[in-house]
Amino acid sequence: MKRVGKKSGVPARLAAGAMSTITAAALVAAVWRLPLPADASEATSRTVQAAVENNAGVGALKIRKYDAAIVHLRAARSLDPGNATVLRNLVGALNARAREAADAGQPADAERDYLEALDLDPDDQPTIEHAAAFFNNRAVAFMRRQQWDLARAYFARTLRYLPRVSDTTVTQQIRVNYASFLADEGDAFARADQLQEARARYGEALRYDPRNLSARVGLADLDYDGDEYAAALTRYREALDLATDPAHATLRSAITERVDTLRKEMAIEADFLTIHDQAGRFRLYFPRDLPPGAAAQVLQTLNEAYEKVGRDFDCRPRRALTVKIYSRSELTALQQIPPWVVGLFDGKIRLLDERLLGSTAQLRRSIFHEYTHAIIYLRGGDAVPSWLHEGLAQLETPDSAVTERDIRYVATRVRTRQAATLDELSRPFDRNQSGERVSLIYFQSRLLADFLLRRGGWEKMRLLLSEAARRHDFEAAFSATFGMSTAQMESEWKRGLLERDDKGPPK
Repeated sequence: MKRVGKKSGVPARLAAGAMSTITAAALVAAVWRLPLPADASEATSRTVQAAVENNAGVGALKIRKYDAAIVHLRAARSLDPGNATVLRNLVGALNARAREAADAGQPADAERDYLEALDLDPDDQPTIEHAAAFFNNRAVAFMRRQQWDLARAYFARTLRYLPRVSDTTVTQQIRVNYASFLADEGDAFARADQLQEARARYGEALRYDPRNLSARVGLADLDYDGDEYAAALTRYREALDLATDPAHATLRSAITERVDTLRKEMAIEADFLTIHDQAGRFRLYFPRDLPPGAAAQVLQTLNEAYEKVGRDFDCRPRRALTVKIYSRSELTALQQIPPWVVGLFDGKIRLLDERLLGSTAQLRRSIFHEYTHAIIYLRGGDAVPSWLHEGLAQLETPDSAVTERDIRYVATRVRTRQAATLDELSRPFDRNQSGERVSLIYFQSRLLADFLLRRGGWEKMRLLLSEAARRHDFEAAFSATFGMSTAQMESEWKRGLLERDDKGPPK
């Protein structure tokens, strides 16, 4: 799925959720001493000793000697198990020591004491509120580290106590934090093309926090990706109504841009026809005046790309992809494309009718190229740089193997220092460049992708894309996959390119 915004040449998610830790209020349970009888003969020796231990514990507790307090109070409880005052004091001491441990960065110790206190008295309000805040903060910490299973486990504990927390400020922040977690889970499911699960998480997030922008935009994006334009427009407008904070300026701009595009699409496509392929892989939108048979030919070629590209990347979409056919003027109205663009993928595959009507070869090149972009996004997410996107898309295009002429052309530019830097190639390609510069950039991208495939094959390429999706950091993913930085790779590529050029074609 494609999120509102742009990154690495393809749409990317813009986070809009709020999430913070909770500082527990200083709820310190009152502590009580037990009276000692004037004449010890009036009580059993165990009761007297229990009172002595309790009072020693209270004294230690008041000067924050929590370890000593707990030792005395446990002794008092063992001597007089039914004494409610001793129980209350022991729970308060465990609560106080747990808060001290949490503040000192000792979460395991804090968790142990909170659980023991709540096991002794499940209804102690100060402990309930402190424990709920503690488990919430642990969940938030694991969220920030992207340790989702642990975050979910700690939110589950937090939610167990939520109905019994009386501080509305604490309960509201817990709900906001959990909603942010659910929205992040929704994003993860959406990136994995598990759309029903994504929609369920977004919906649950809004039940906990109706103002969660990430979930609301996520649902809008799902509607947009599914071509449910009216529903998407409604949800985007609701998001704009909520995005009033100055910190939301970037998000508002991205949503506004999406709404503008959506309205143009609705107007341009108002009279389009729609067909689906029999396997449910593609939804094709096209103008009524498209020549007979052209739509069927497009679907046939899309299914050929589905099989071939799917094998190479080991990736087959779980949902139907949207494919739309426009005239150049229509597509330019949507995307402001330069003359050298012959199609694009922005979450939907958009093809130019002039490419389809020219020849079967042009049709195949356009479809395989744009379909490959879709698969790279599904496999690698937002982090894949432009050079790898474009390089792989070219290599998957029929009849586009690297030639000696390509090698000579780029090697000459490398020698004369006219070649683009890897940094330039990693950014979204500037559509206002000259045709010659664009050609060089595309040639370099193809040769770089070819270098990686010759070095590691498709197995490593698939691993690289999976790591990029998992880490959201291409440099880290590349280092983990190939054992070098991209700068080192660029140097090796240049040396190898010049050696290949020097050798020339085989004799």
